[in-house]
Amino acid sequence: MTLEVWGTSWQRRPLELHRLGTGPVGLLLLGVMHGDEPAGEYFCHQLLAEVAEQPGLLGSQTLLVCPVVNPDGLALGTRQNARGVDLNRNFPTRDWALGPAGERYYGGPEPASEPETQALMQLVQTEKPGRIVTIHADLHNLNYDGPAQALAEAMAGENGYTLAPDIGYPTPGSFGGYAGRERSIPTITLELPEGDGVALWPANRTALLRALTYR
Repeated sequence: MTLEVWGTSWQRRPLELHRLGTGPVGLLLLGVMHGDEPAGEYFCHQLLAEVAEQPGLLGSQTLLVCPVVNPDGLALGTRQNARGVDLNRNFPTRDWALGPAGERYYGGPEPASEPETQALMQLVQTEKPGRIVTIHADLHNLNYDGPAQALAEAMAGENGYTLAPDIGYPTPGSFGGYAGRERSIPTITLELPEGDGVALWPANRTALLRALTYR
Protein backbone atom coordinates (compact mmCIF):
# COMPACT_ATOMS: atom_id res chain seq x y z
CA MET A 1 0.00 0.00 0.00
CA THR A 2 1.24 3.47 -0.83
CA LEU A 3 0.05 6.80 0.56
CA GLU A 4 0.04 9.77 -1.78
CA VAL A 5 -1.14 13.37 -1.62
CA TRP A 6 -3.36 14.08 -4.62
CA GLY A 7 -4.20 17.68 -3.82
CA THR A 8 -4.79 20.22 -1.07
CA SER A 9 -7.90 21.78 0.39
CA TRP A 10 -8.86 25.45 0.57
CA GLN A 11 -7.08 25.65 3.95
CA ARG A 12 -4.09 23.73 2.57
CA ARG A 13 -4.84 20.42 4.25
CA PRO A 14 -3.53 17.43 2.27
CA LEU A 15 -5.94 15.25 0.31
CA GLU A 16 -4.65 11.74 0.95
CA LEU A 17 -4.91 8.81 -1.44
CA HIS A 18 -4.23 5.17 -0.59
CA ARG A 19 -3.21 2.94 -3.50
CA LEU A 20 -3.27 -0.85 -3.35
CA GLY A 21 -2.52 -3.33 -6.09
CA THR A 22 -1.28 -3.15 -9.64
CA GLY A 23 -2.99 -2.93 -12.97
CA PRO A 24 -5.86 -0.69 -14.03
CA VAL A 25 -7.89 1.09 -11.37
CA GLY A 26 -10.97 -1.01 -10.73
CA LEU A 27 -12.54 0.92 -7.86
CA LEU A 28 -12.18 4.47 -6.59
CA LEU A 29 -13.70 4.81 -3.10
CA LEU A 30 -14.40 8.28 -1.71
CA GLY A 31 -15.37 9.39 1.79
CA VAL A 32 -16.39 12.65 3.48
CA MET A 33 -17.26 14.83 0.52
CA HIS A 34 -19.51 16.50 3.08
CA GLY A 35 -17.68 17.29 6.30
CA ASP A 36 -20.66 16.49 8.51
CA GLU A 37 -20.83 12.90 7.19
CA PRO A 38 -17.77 11.38 8.91
CA ALA A 39 -18.77 7.71 8.68
CA GLY A 40 -17.28 7.56 5.20
CA GLU A 41 -13.77 7.95 6.58
CA TYR A 42 -14.26 4.98 8.87
CA PHE A 43 -15.66 2.86 6.03
CA CYS A 44 -12.69 3.71 3.82
CA HIS A 45 -10.17 2.68 6.44
CA GLN A 46 -12.07 -0.52 7.19
CA LEU A 47 -12.00 -1.54 3.54
CA LEU A 48 -8.29 -0.73 3.36
CA ALA A 49 -7.68 -2.99 6.36
CA GLU A 50 -9.70 -5.82 4.80
CA VAL A 51 -7.74 -5.66 1.55
CA ALA A 52 -4.40 -5.37 3.32
CA GLU A 53 -5.22 -8.62 5.12
CA GLN A 54 -6.60 -10.31 1.98
CA PRO A 55 -4.71 -8.89 -1.01
CA GLY A 56 -6.13 -11.63 -3.21
CA LEU A 57 -9.40 -9.66 -3.23
CA LEU A 58 -7.78 -7.24 -5.65
CA GLY A 59 -7.08 -9.71 -8.40
CA SER A 60 -5.24 -7.84 -11.15
CA GLN A 61 -6.72 -4.42 -10.39
CA THR A 62 -5.75 -1.38 -8.35
CA LEU A 63 -7.88 0.03 -5.53
CA LEU A 64 -7.76 3.77 -4.84
CA VAL A 65 -9.20 5.10 -1.58
CA CYS A 66 -9.62 8.76 -0.61
CA PRO A 67 -10.98 8.66 2.96
CA VAL A 68 -11.55 12.42 3.24
CA VAL A 69 -12.35 14.52 0.18
CA ASN A 70 -13.29 17.54 2.31
CA PRO A 71 -10.83 17.76 5.22
CA ASP A 72 -11.67 21.38 6.02
CA GLY A 73 -15.36 20.58 6.34
CA LEU A 74 -14.52 17.58 8.52
CA ALA A 75 -12.43 19.78 10.82
CA LEU A 76 -15.19 22.41 10.95
CA GLY A 77 -18.07 19.96 11.20
CA THR A 78 -19.78 21.48 8.16
CA ARG A 79 -21.30 20.04 5.02
CA GLN A 80 -19.45 22.60 2.93
CA ASN A 81 -15.73 23.24 2.54
CA ALA A 82 -13.95 26.10 4.31
CA ARG A 83 -15.25 28.60 1.75
CA GLY A 84 -18.86 27.60 2.28
CA VAL A 85 -19.20 25.63 -0.97
CA ASP A 86 -21.01 22.29 -1.21
CA LEU A 87 -18.45 20.29 -3.17
CA ASN A 88 -21.20 17.97 -4.41
CA ARG A 89 -22.74 20.91 -6.28
CA ASN A 90 -19.48 22.37 -7.61
CA PHE A 91 -18.68 20.04 -10.51
CA PRO A 92 -18.84 21.47 -14.05
CA THR A 93 -21.89 19.56 -15.24
CA ARG A 94 -24.31 20.77 -17.87
CA ASP A 95 -26.88 21.43 -15.14
CA TRP A 96 -24.60 23.40 -12.78
CA ALA A 97 -26.46 26.41 -11.41
CA LEU A 98 -25.40 29.55 -9.58
CA GLY A 99 -27.24 29.98 -6.29
CA PRO A 100 -27.06 32.38 -3.35
CA ALA A 101 -23.92 32.15 -1.24
CA GLY A 102 -24.57 30.87 2.25
CA GLU A 103 -27.23 28.36 1.26
CA ARG A 104 -26.83 24.70 2.23
CA TYR A 105 -26.37 23.58 -1.37
CA TYR A 106 -24.35 26.57 -2.60
CA GLY A 107 -22.42 25.35 -5.64
CA GLY A 108 -19.73 28.02 -5.61
CA PRO A 109 -19.19 31.20 -7.62
CA GLU A 110 -18.49 29.16 -10.74
CA PRO A 111 -18.17 25.50 -11.73
CA ALA A 112 -15.06 23.75 -10.35
CA SER A 113 -14.09 26.83 -8.35
CA GLU A 114 -12.79 24.82 -5.39
CA PRO A 115 -9.38 23.14 -5.08
CA GLU A 116 -10.94 19.94 -3.77
CA THR A 117 -13.22 19.73 -6.81
CA GLN A 118 -10.35 20.42 -9.19
CA ALA A 119 -8.19 17.76 -7.54
CA LEU A 120 -10.92 15.12 -7.77
CA MET A 121 -11.57 15.94 -11.42
CA GLN A 122 -7.86 15.53 -12.15
CA LEU A 123 -7.74 12.26 -10.23
CA VAL A 124 -10.64 10.81 -12.23
CA GLN A 125 -9.15 12.01 -15.51
CA THR A 126 -5.70 10.62 -14.74
CA GLU A 127 -6.60 7.30 -13.11
CA LYS A 128 -9.67 6.41 -15.21
CA PRO A 129 -11.37 4.22 -12.59
CA GLY A 130 -13.63 1.45 -13.79
CA ARG A 131 -16.24 2.29 -11.14
CA ILE A 132 -16.64 4.74 -8.27
CA VAL A 133 -18.32 4.50 -4.88
CA THR A 134 -18.76 7.61 -2.77
CA ILE A 135 -20.11 7.37 0.78
CA HIS A 136 -22.71 9.84 2.03
CA ALA A 137 -25.51 10.07 4.66
CA ASP A 138 -28.39 10.00 5.78
CA LEU A 139 -30.81 8.93 3.02
CA HIS A 140 -30.38 5.16 3.52
CA ASN A 141 -30.33 4.06 -0.11
CA LEU A 142 -28.12 3.20 -3.06
CA ASN A 143 -28.20 6.04 -5.55
CA TYR A 144 -26.50 5.43 -8.88
CA ASP A 145 -25.49 7.39 -11.97
CA GLY A 146 -24.30 6.29 -15.37
CA PRO A 147 -24.20 2.59 -16.32
CA ALA A 148 -24.28 1.47 -12.69
CA GLN A 149 -27.62 -0.26 -12.16
CA ALA A 150 -26.16 -3.78 -12.17
CA LEU A 151 -23.46 -2.77 -9.69
CA ALA A 152 -26.05 -1.09 -7.47
CA GLU A 153 -28.20 -4.23 -7.57
CA ALA A 154 -25.20 -6.37 -6.62
CA MET A 155 -24.44 -4.12 -3.64
CA ALA A 156 -28.09 -3.99 -2.60
CA GLY A 157 -28.09 -7.77 -2.58
CA GLU A 158 -25.56 -7.53 0.24
CA ASN A 159 -26.84 -4.66 2.40
CA GLY A 160 -30.54 -4.67 1.54
CA TYR A 161 -30.64 -0.95 0.73
CA THR A 162 -33.29 0.47 -1.60
CA LEU A 163 -32.13 1.34 -5.11
CA ALA A 164 -32.55 5.02 -5.96
CA PRO A 165 -31.77 6.03 -9.54
CA ASP A 166 -33.21 9.43 -8.58
CA ILE A 167 -33.07 10.81 -5.03
CA GLY A 168 -36.11 12.96 -5.60
CA TYR A 169 -34.70 16.48 -5.81
CA PRO A 170 -32.35 18.35 -8.17
CA THR A 171 -28.60 17.93 -7.65
CA PRO A 172 -26.99 20.33 -10.14
CA GLY A 173 -23.21 20.11 -10.25
CA SER A 174 -23.10 16.77 -8.44
CA PHE A 175 -20.18 14.37 -8.63
CA GLY A 176 -22.56 11.62 -9.75
CA GLY A 177 -23.66 13.78 -12.65
CA TYR A 178 -20.07 14.63 -13.54
CA ALA A 179 -18.60 11.13 -13.37
CA GLY A 180 -21.62 8.92 -13.97
CA ARG A 181 -24.04 10.65 -16.30
CA GLU A 182 -21.59 12.77 -18.29
CA ARG A 183 -18.54 10.47 -18.37
CA SER A 184 -20.27 7.09 -18.24
CA ILE A 185 -18.28 5.81 -15.27
CA PRO A 186 -20.48 3.56 -13.13
CA THR A 187 -20.92 5.71 -10.02
CA ILE A 188 -22.60 4.66 -6.78
CA THR A 189 -23.57 7.02 -3.98
CA LEU A 190 -23.88 4.82 -0.91
CA GLU A 191 -26.26 6.79 1.31
CA LEU A 192 -26.00 5.51 4.86
CA PRO A 193 -28.78 5.83 7.45
CA GLU A 194 -28.24 7.83 10.61
CA GLY A 195 -25.54 6.42 12.86
CA ASP A 196 -21.80 6.26 13.23
CA GLY A 197 -19.42 4.30 11.08
CA VAL A 198 -18.66 1.66 13.69
CA ALA A 199 -22.33 0.75 14.03
CA LEU A 200 -23.07 0.87 10.30
CA TRP A 201 -20.02 -0.97 8.97
CA PRO A 202 -21.13 -4.59 9.60
CA ALA A 203 -24.24 -4.20 7.42
CA ASN A 204 -22.20 -2.66 4.60
CA ARG A 205 -18.94 -4.60 4.71
CA THR A 206 -19.89 -7.19 2.12
CA ALA A 207 -21.54 -4.56 -0.09
CA LEU A 208 -18.25 -2.70 -0.40
CA LEU A 209 -16.34 -5.93 -0.93
CA ARG A 210 -18.83 -6.70 -3.71
CA ALA A 211 -18.08 -3.32 -5.29
CA LEU A 212 -14.38 -4.15 -5.12
CA THR A 213 -14.65 -7.59 -6.69
CA TYR A 214 -17.44 -6.74 -9.16
CA ARG A 215 -16.66 -7.64 -12.77
